[in-house]
Amino acid sequence: MKGLRTLLFFDRIDARRKPRRPVWQSAAKALLLLAASLPSTMPVARLQQNELLASVQRPPAPQSARCCPLGIAYQSGPGRVVLDRVCRKPSRTEFHLRLVNLDAACTHPPGTILRDQTGHRYLMRSFRGLPSCQSAQFVSRPNARFVWSFEALPSGARTITLEEVEDETTRGLTFWVWRDVDLSHCSF
Repeated sequence: MKGLRTLLFFDRIDARRKPRRPVWQSAAKALLLLAASLPSTMPVARLQQNELLASVQRPPAPQSARCCPLGIAYQSGPGRVVLDRVCRKPSRTEFHLRLVNLDAACTHPPGTILRDQTGHRYLMRSFRGLPSCQSAQFVSRPNARFVWSFEALPSGARTITLEEVEDETTRGLTFWVWRDVDLSHCSF
């Protein structure tokens, strides 16, 4: 019985003790104290790093888009679709458009065509801001903004035609067409 009483006594003592810190916390604290007591070599390292950065020639900043205002509206039922601007980027040409008082719209990449004055066709690369007509969904914001992105137009492009054509997916929908859009005032 005496052995059991002693065991219960030590259990009560252990229960009153504060829990010990894990070994990794004690080691981390010791490392921090050691690092704080050492002399700092930071200014020397920073100076060498700045000299190295100054000696390395930085590559030129990537070209940003060069945009040109257009503001050409296309009447579409009760509203309009406005071709606001064209932006030429190194690898693509973007057309920024907006809806004005149109309750429903979608985009159909296979039926969206860009041609320059020579008749060369440029493939649509991407679009954003409008759902695809193939999804059978329509944008519900009557003044939505959207972007059509195509292969890059060459710097010699002076007029373009941007149009949608009907196919089986889009039969019965309204199509948008901007013919002979003048880009001669654009500096790209």
